Amino acid sequence: MIPAEASAEQSEESGKLEAMLDQLPANQAAVLRLHILEGLSIRQAAEAMGVSHTTAHRLERKALASLRAELA
Repeated sequence: MIPAEASAEQSEESGKLEAMLDQLPANQAAVLRLHILEGLSIRQAAEAMGVSHTTAHRLERKALASLRAELA
């Protein structure tokens, strides 16, 4: 694949992911963005969101389950 094509494909995939995240409840999308996209630990994401580690972990599990269901 030519680098420009790869970049365009990556941009398209990124857009699809953002659209899917926008369909999630705000707190679920936030924990995924912080933990997965920005690379924070789940504890750091929880702290940034002002919630407990357990809550952040639960929100992430629900968000991932929703995304998996949408992709199935």
